[in-house]
Amino acid sequence: MRFTTFLSIGVILLCSSILTLAALDLRFTTAISQAPDPANAGDAVTFTVSLISDGAIVNDLKLIGGVGSGQIVEKIFAGIANGGTRTQNMNWTAIAGTHTVWFELDPDHVKGDSNYGNNRVEKRITVGGGAVFEAFTPGLEAHARILKPDLVISSVRFTKDTSRDDKYFYEIKFKNQGVVCIGAFNFKMFGTNPSTGENLCATCLQGRFAAVRPLCALKAGEEKQINGFILKSNFSKSIEENCPGFLFFPKHKIYNPVYLIVDHDNRVDESNEGNNQTAVHELIWKNECD
Repeated sequence: MRFTTFLSIGVILLCSSILTLAALDLRFTTAISQAPDPANAGDAVTFTVSLISDGAIVNDLKLIGGVGSGQIVEKIFAGIANGGTRTQNMNWTAIAGTHTVWFELDPDHVKGDSNYGNNRVEKRITVGGGAVFEAFTPGLEAHARILKPDLVISSVRFTKDTSRDDKYFYEIKFKNQGVVCIGAFNFKMFGTNPSTGENLCATCLQGRFAAVRPLCALKAGEEKQINGFILKSNFSKSIEENCPGFLFFPKHKIYNPVYLIVDHDNRVDESNEGNNQTAVHELIWKNECD
Protein backbone atom coordinates (compact mmCIF):
# COMPACT_ATOMS: atom_id res chain seq x y z
CA MET A 1 0.00 0.00 0.00
CA ARG A 2 2.83 2.40 0.89
CA PHE A 3 4.65 1.54 -2.33
CA THR A 4 1.47 2.19 -4.32
CA THR A 5 1.05 5.56 -2.59
CA PHE A 6 4.64 6.57 -3.33
CA LEU A 7 4.24 5.41 -6.92
CA SER A 8 1.08 7.48 -7.31
CA ILE A 9 2.80 10.53 -5.87
CA GLY A 10 5.75 10.00 -8.22
CA VAL A 11 3.45 9.78 -11.24
CA ILE A 12 1.65 12.96 -10.15
CA LEU A 13 4.93 14.83 -9.69
CA LEU A 14 6.21 13.58 -13.06
CA CYS A 15 3.03 14.70 -14.79
CA SER A 16 3.21 18.04 -13.02
CA SER A 17 6.79 18.47 -14.21
CA ILE A 18 5.82 17.65 -17.78
CA LEU A 19 2.93 20.11 -17.62
CA THR A 20 5.25 22.75 -16.20
CA LEU A 21 7.76 22.22 -19.00
CA ALA A 22 4.99 22.37 -21.58
CA ALA A 23 3.59 25.59 -20.10
CA LEU A 24 6.19 27.93 -21.60
CA ASP A 25 4.42 30.54 -23.68
CA LEU A 26 6.54 33.13 -25.47
CA ARG A 27 4.29 35.90 -26.74
CA PHE A 28 4.00 39.59 -27.43
CA THR A 29 2.13 41.61 -24.83
CA THR A 30 1.59 44.74 -26.92
CA ALA A 31 0.75 45.65 -30.45
CA ILE A 32 3.51 47.31 -32.47
CA SER A 33 3.70 51.00 -31.66
CA GLN A 34 5.08 53.53 -34.14
CA ALA A 35 6.69 56.96 -33.76
CA PRO A 36 6.04 59.21 -35.55
CA ASP A 37 2.56 58.02 -36.46
CA PRO A 38 1.62 58.69 -39.17
CA ALA A 39 4.95 58.84 -40.97
CA ASN A 40 5.96 60.51 -44.20
CA ALA A 41 8.55 59.36 -46.72
CA GLY A 42 12.06 59.96 -45.43
CA ASP A 43 11.08 60.03 -41.74
CA ALA A 44 13.19 58.11 -39.22
CA VAL A 45 10.55 55.78 -37.76
CA THR A 46 10.86 53.73 -34.56
CA PHE A 47 8.71 50.64 -34.01
CA THR A 48 8.41 49.22 -30.48
CA VAL A 49 7.00 45.97 -29.14
CA SER A 50 7.00 44.18 -25.76
CA LEU A 51 7.14 40.45 -25.00
CA ILE A 52 6.88 38.04 -22.09
CA SER A 53 8.22 34.61 -21.15
CA ASP A 54 5.20 33.09 -19.41
CA GLY A 55 5.47 29.81 -17.52
CA ALA A 56 9.22 29.20 -17.49
CA ILE A 57 12.67 30.73 -17.73
CA VAL A 58 14.01 31.09 -21.26
CA ASN A 59 17.64 31.64 -22.27
CA ASP A 60 19.10 32.95 -25.54
CA LEU A 61 15.73 33.88 -26.98
CA LYS A 62 15.97 35.18 -30.53
CA LEU A 63 13.77 38.00 -31.78
CA ILE A 64 13.79 39.23 -35.36
CA GLY A 65 11.89 42.03 -37.03
CA GLY A 66 11.56 43.79 -40.32
CA VAL A 67 9.44 45.59 -42.86
CA GLY A 68 7.96 43.71 -45.79
CA SER A 69 10.30 40.96 -46.97
CA GLY A 70 13.39 42.60 -45.46
CA GLN A 71 14.74 41.78 -41.99
CA ILE A 72 16.09 44.79 -40.11
CA VAL A 73 16.77 43.68 -36.54
CA GLU A 74 17.94 40.54 -34.75
CA LYS A 75 18.21 40.41 -30.95
CA ILE A 76 19.26 37.62 -28.59
CA PHE A 77 17.94 37.98 -25.02
CA ALA A 78 20.43 36.17 -22.78
CA GLY A 79 17.94 35.24 -20.06
CA ILE A 80 14.32 36.05 -19.22
CA ALA A 81 12.78 34.90 -15.95
CA ASN A 82 9.36 33.31 -15.67
CA GLY A 83 7.00 36.25 -16.10
CA GLY A 84 9.84 38.49 -17.25
CA THR A 85 9.22 41.04 -19.98
CA ARG A 86 11.41 42.78 -22.53
CA THR A 87 10.94 45.66 -24.96
CA GLN A 88 12.56 45.91 -28.40
CA ASN A 89 12.85 48.83 -30.80
CA MET A 90 13.42 48.78 -34.55
CA ASN A 91 14.39 51.81 -36.64
CA TRP A 92 13.47 52.30 -40.28
CA THR A 93 13.69 55.07 -42.86
CA ALA A 94 10.15 55.46 -44.16
CA ILE A 95 9.35 54.78 -47.82
CA ALA A 96 6.06 55.94 -49.29
CA GLY A 97 3.40 53.30 -49.73
CA THR A 98 1.78 50.49 -47.76
CA HIS A 99 4.02 48.15 -45.77
CA THR A 100 3.77 45.28 -43.27
CA VAL A 101 5.90 45.74 -40.14
CA TRP A 102 6.58 42.54 -38.21
CA PHE A 103 8.37 41.01 -35.22
CA GLU A 104 8.81 37.29 -34.51
CA LEU A 105 9.96 35.33 -31.44
CA ASP A 106 11.97 32.11 -31.62
CA PRO A 107 11.76 31.94 -35.44
CA ASP A 108 13.67 28.63 -35.48
CA HIS A 109 11.23 27.01 -32.99
CA VAL A 110 13.96 25.72 -30.66
CA LYS A 111 12.65 26.85 -27.25
CA GLY A 112 9.81 24.36 -26.82
CA ASP A 113 7.08 26.97 -26.82
CA SER A 114 3.61 25.61 -26.08
CA ASN A 115 1.97 27.99 -28.57
CA TYR A 116 3.84 29.15 -31.65
CA GLY A 117 0.68 30.76 -32.96
CA ASN A 118 1.29 33.92 -30.92
CA ASN A 119 5.01 34.32 -31.66
CA ARG A 120 4.53 36.78 -34.50
CA VAL A 121 2.93 40.20 -34.52
CA GLU A 122 2.32 42.41 -37.56
CA LYS A 123 1.20 45.95 -38.27
CA ARG A 124 0.03 47.31 -41.60
CA ILE A 125 1.12 50.90 -42.14
CA THR A 126 0.76 53.51 -44.85
CA VAL A 127 3.51 56.07 -45.35
CA GLY A 128 2.52 59.37 -46.94
CA GLY A 129 4.44 61.37 -49.49
CA GLY A 130 3.13 59.96 -52.75
CA ALA A 131 5.50 58.17 -55.08
CA VAL A 132 8.99 58.41 -53.67
CA PHE A 133 11.53 59.17 -56.34
CA GLU A 134 14.70 61.05 -57.05
CA ALA A 135 14.54 63.33 -60.06
CA PHE A 136 17.56 64.35 -62.09
CA THR A 137 17.95 65.87 -65.52
CA PRO A 138 21.01 64.95 -67.56
CA GLY A 139 20.57 67.29 -70.52
CA LEU A 140 16.89 67.96 -71.06
CA GLU A 141 15.62 64.47 -70.32
CA ALA A 142 14.02 63.89 -66.90
CA HIS A 143 14.38 60.57 -65.14
CA ALA A 144 13.14 59.12 -61.88
CA ARG A 145 14.63 56.47 -59.68
CA ILE A 146 12.78 54.70 -56.87
CA LEU A 147 14.52 55.12 -53.53
CA LYS A 148 15.65 51.60 -52.66
CA PRO A 149 18.91 49.86 -51.80
CA ASP A 150 20.87 48.04 -54.50
CA LEU A 151 23.20 45.27 -53.36
CA VAL A 152 26.13 44.15 -55.50
CA ILE A 153 29.35 42.22 -55.00
CA SER A 154 31.69 44.87 -56.29
CA SER A 155 34.87 42.80 -56.22
CA VAL A 156 35.96 39.16 -55.83
CA ARG A 157 39.55 37.96 -55.74
CA PHE A 158 40.87 34.43 -55.16
CA THR A 159 44.59 33.85 -54.55
CA LYS A 160 46.19 30.39 -54.41
CA ASP A 161 48.12 29.61 -51.23
CA THR A 162 51.66 29.01 -52.48
CA SER A 163 52.34 26.57 -49.64
CA ARG A 164 49.24 24.38 -50.20
CA ASP A 165 47.58 23.00 -53.32
CA ASP A 166 44.20 22.67 -51.61
CA LYS A 167 43.73 26.25 -50.36
CA TYR A 168 42.68 29.62 -51.79
CA PHE A 169 42.48 32.95 -50.02
CA TYR A 170 39.53 35.19 -50.92
CA GLU A 171 38.79 38.91 -50.75
CA ILE A 172 35.15 39.88 -51.36
CA LYS A 173 33.63 43.35 -51.34
CA PHE A 174 29.91 44.10 -50.96
CA LYS A 175 28.44 47.46 -51.90
CA ASN A 176 25.10 49.23 -51.57
CA GLN A 177 24.70 51.16 -54.81
CA GLY A 178 21.25 52.34 -53.77
CA VAL A 179 20.17 55.49 -52.01
CA VAL A 180 18.77 54.05 -48.75
CA CYS A 181 20.19 51.95 -45.93
CA ILE A 182 20.12 48.14 -45.89
CA GLY A 183 19.22 46.72 -42.49
CA ALA A 184 20.70 43.24 -43.01
CA PHE A 185 21.55 40.87 -45.84
CA ASN A 186 22.85 37.36 -46.50
CA PHE A 187 25.29 35.99 -49.06
CA LYS A 188 26.31 32.53 -50.24
CA MET A 189 28.83 30.77 -52.45
CA PHE A 190 27.71 28.19 -54.99
CA GLY A 191 29.80 25.60 -56.85
CA THR A 192 27.62 24.40 -59.71
CA ASN A 193 28.91 21.68 -62.03
CA PRO A 194 28.23 23.13 -65.51
CA SER A 195 27.65 19.65 -66.97
CA THR A 196 25.15 18.33 -64.42
CA GLY A 197 23.85 21.40 -62.59
CA GLU A 198 24.81 19.80 -59.27
CA ASN A 199 25.95 22.16 -56.51
CA LEU A 200 29.30 20.73 -55.40
CA CYS A 201 29.57 23.00 -52.36
CA ALA A 202 29.39 21.08 -49.09
CA THR A 203 30.52 23.68 -46.57
CA CYS A 204 31.34 26.62 -48.81
CA LEU A 205 31.28 30.23 -47.74
CA GLN A 206 28.03 31.79 -46.59
CA GLY A 207 27.32 34.56 -44.15
CA ARG A 208 25.32 37.53 -43.01
CA PHE A 209 25.83 41.21 -42.40
CA ALA A 210 23.53 42.28 -39.56
CA ALA A 211 22.55 45.81 -38.69
CA VAL A 212 24.69 47.86 -36.32
CA ARG A 213 24.20 51.41 -35.18
CA PRO A 214 22.65 53.34 -36.83
CA LEU A 215 20.95 50.08 -37.80
CA CYS A 216 22.45 49.80 -41.26
CA ALA A 217 24.36 46.79 -42.47
CA LEU A 218 25.32 48.95 -45.47
CA LYS A 219 24.56 52.63 -45.74
CA ALA A 220 23.83 54.19 -49.11
CA GLY A 221 27.03 54.02 -51.15
CA GLU A 222 28.90 52.08 -48.46
CA GLU A 223 31.22 49.15 -49.22
CA LYS A 224 32.38 46.39 -46.85
CA GLN A 225 35.01 43.70 -47.31
CA ILE A 226 35.52 40.18 -45.97
CA ASN A 227 38.66 38.05 -46.14
CA GLY A 228 39.23 34.37 -45.50
CA PHE A 229 40.11 31.10 -47.18
CA ILE A 230 38.42 28.11 -48.75
CA LEU A 231 39.69 24.53 -48.98
CA LYS A 232 39.21 21.72 -51.47
CA SER A 233 37.55 19.80 -48.64
CA ASN A 234 34.76 22.37 -48.57
CA PHE A 235 33.43 20.73 -51.74
CA SER A 236 31.68 17.37 -51.94
CA LYS A 237 33.79 16.58 -55.01
CA SER A 238 35.81 18.33 -57.70
CA ILE A 239 35.60 18.30 -61.48
CA GLU A 240 38.34 16.33 -63.25
CA GLU A 241 38.94 16.94 -66.96
CA ASN A 242 41.39 15.28 -69.32
CA CYS A 243 43.87 17.59 -70.97
CA PRO A 244 43.53 17.61 -74.78
CA GLY A 245 46.31 15.97 -76.78
CA PHE A 246 47.40 13.39 -74.19
CA LEU A 247 45.90 10.08 -75.34
CA PHE A 248 48.33 7.47 -74.07
CA PHE A 249 49.46 9.20 -70.90
CA PRO A 250 46.42 11.26 -69.81
CA LYS A 251 46.91 14.46 -67.86
CA HIS A 252 44.25 16.20 -65.86
CA LYS A 253 42.85 19.48 -64.66
CA ILE A 254 41.07 19.30 -61.30
CA TYR A 255 39.02 22.32 -60.24
CA ASN A 256 35.80 23.72 -58.78
CA PRO A 257 33.87 26.55 -60.45
CA VAL A 258 32.37 28.96 -57.90
CA TYR A 259 30.25 32.09 -57.87
CA LEU A 260 28.60 34.18 -55.16
CA ILE A 261 25.12 35.61 -54.79
CA VAL A 262 24.33 38.40 -52.36
CA ASP A 263 20.77 38.40 -51.02
CA HIS A 264 20.36 34.88 -52.41
CA ASP A 265 17.21 34.46 -50.29
CA ASN A 266 15.62 37.66 -51.71
CA ARG A 267 14.96 39.26 -48.32
CA VAL A 268 16.02 42.73 -49.45
CA ASP A 269 13.70 44.77 -51.66
CA GLU A 270 16.14 46.27 -54.19
CA SER A 271 15.89 48.68 -57.07
CA ASN A 272 17.76 46.14 -59.24
CA GLU A 273 17.37 42.44 -58.48
CA GLY A 274 19.41 41.36 -61.50
CA ASN A 275 22.94 42.29 -60.38
CA ASN A 276 23.39 40.15 -57.26
CA GLN A 277 25.47 37.36 -58.82
CA THR A 278 29.18 37.36 -59.65
CA ALA A 279 30.90 35.81 -62.63
CA VAL A 280 32.16 32.22 -62.28
CA HIS A 281 35.69 31.76 -60.92
CA GLU A 282 37.67 28.53 -61.17
CA LEU A 283 39.52 27.29 -58.11
CA ILE A 284 42.15 25.08 -59.73
CA TRP A 285 43.60 22.45 -57.42
CA LYS A 286 45.76 20.69 -60.05
CA ASN A 287 46.48 21.61 -63.66
CA GLU A 288 48.70 19.38 -65.81
CA CYS A 289 47.40 20.94 -69.03
CA ASP A 290 49.72 23.97 -69.08
